[in-house]
Amino acid sequence: MEGNSVRKTTVMTEGTVRSFDEVVGRGLIAREEGKDVYVNRAAIKELGPRTLVTGDRVRFQLVEGLKGPCAASVHKLHAADSAGH
Repeated sequence: MEGNSVRKTTVMTEGTVRSFDEVVGRGLIAREEGKDVYVNRAAIKELGPRTLVTGDRVRFQLVEGLKGPCAASVHKLHAADSAGH
């Protein structure tokens, strides 16, 4: 059923974590253009703890969920990753 509830785009985009509640495992990512994007802990693709901190720069795949834009395949950016942007 979940396959019918979201539609993935093929474009990766970047943003900044606006907030993330570690207890409930969800938060918001601010994009430079467009609405904020919902993020769930399950979407974070990192080794170790799957958590984000306010201000983290991230790259993610934009997904259209039932209630609006969501992030999938979220990766934290490090200084070297975003130097060319």
